[in-house]
Amino acid sequence: MEKDGIRITFRRAPEKGISLEVTVAETKVLFVISEGIATTVEEISSASGPSPASVRRAVNPLIEKRMIIRVGSDKTGSWVRK
Repeated sequence: MEKDGIRITFRRAPEKGISLEVTVAETKVLFVISEGIATTVEEISSASGPSPASVRRAVNPLIEKRMIIRVGSDKTGSWVRK
């Protein structure tokens, strides 16, 4: 919906019973976080193989799918599986 040059986007949460597709990169990141091997982007990158930028790109969809959450601050926090 646009009005006076402002765009507003509404996003719905996935409905129950709908499977969430996960890419290979997202699977690697999710596995490393689930196993407790690493919790920061740099640690996840070194443990799973992809670059830190690729890990960041994989983290965003996992957040949107509500599969991981951030615990703590942006600087000293970590990712955990929900």
